[in-house]
Amino acid sequence: MKFLICGTLVPGKYETKIEHLSNAANRFLLNYCNALAKQKRLAVASYLGIPVEDDVKEMLSKEEKAGWDISYYFASRYKIKGILEFARGLKKQIKDCDCVVAYNTVYAWLLLPIWARRMKKKSVLLLADYSPAESYNGKLRKLYANLQLKSIRRYDYVIGLSENVRAYLQPEQRFMCMEGGIAKSFFDYYAKEKKYDEQKIYVQYAGILEPVTGIDRLMEAFHSIEDASYVLRISGKGSLAADVKEMAVMDERIQYLGCPAYEQYMSNLYQADILVNPRNMELKENENNFPSKIMEYLATGKYVVSTKFPGWERYRDHIAFCKSDVSAIKEQLLKVAAGIPKQKKSLFEERRKFAEQFIWENQIERFLLFISDLN
Repeated sequence: MKFLICGTLVPGKYETKIEHLSNAANRFLLNYCNALAKQKRLAVASYLGIPVEDDVKEMLSKEEKAGWDISYYFASRYKIKGILEFARGLKKQIKDCDCVVAYNTVYAWLLLPIWARRMKKKSVLLLADYSPAESYNGKLRKLYANLQLKSIRRYDYVIGLSENVRAYLQPEQRFMCMEGGIAKSFFDYYAKEKKYDEQKIYVQYAGILEPVTGIDRLMEAFHSIEDASYVLRISGKGSLAADVKEMAVMDERIQYLGCPAYEQYMSNLYQADILVNPRNMELKENENNFPSKIMEYLATGKYVVSTKFPGWERYRDHIAFCKSDVSAIKEQLLKVAAGIPKQKKSLFEERRKFAEQFIWENQIERFLLFISDLN
């Protein structure tokens, strides 16, 4: 059985070379493909509808295969031309597979489930993110959201990162919630617990620097903590990067680490005492989103402070949850920090044990069982 994966995907070493690439989405799809390739044949159709420098395009074209065939398609100066080239290539690849798996519903492959059905292929949607038309004000954006919804409802199987997206499906569509996964190598990296530093408390945020992720509220909450022993380290890219740099000048306890390569990101998490996910859940676009970083945060065995994302109840015994306002984030950070010196090794081990079920090889087993009627 052969799978075709459709999405925006590049090897991990290029994540920091493409400015508008979502590192979290790329890492999700990369880990998914790595785990799936251990059991099934697969090919990848990667469409990059974002600016990519010519030298990066050339490097990608010469890149050695990662255990599967990958075809790159780039946005053209004339948008429609690039989309049509991708559509032609995608149709050819669909003919050569048994099942096509798409990551989200993007304009370039809105018709994918229709093409798959016409060619008598099964289709699977990995739905990480969807905001309904009522979330937007502009007519064009509302139209696009409605077209996305029509596309979503045409897939045979839907894997949602949040249970909430089930509400958008047709009754006959098969659904499974799979929030994400953890690479085995990543999990093993944190097997040894970091020794506690009695002089400093290191808080780490890693991710997109946008209002939607709540980084602005986190900085405000942290800045209001007067204790000099606290250090906030921030890494990532986004429109608020300049604000982070400005705040780092204003408050010397705040450090901006830029957008590090994946290995450095892992090291940054290891050095932290508290990992924080301050996503602003008051924004409608977060109603159906599961923050994928939570999986990797849990794998470290460290304290995690987070706002209440969809499905948070499942994680309540292993994460310190709070509301999305500044005062609630500050209060929870202080409460968790006070407990660090008293933390027992058993808590570190319990968090790791809980996270182990999400290792990607285990998640792929669930996925293959879910679509087992295809075999």
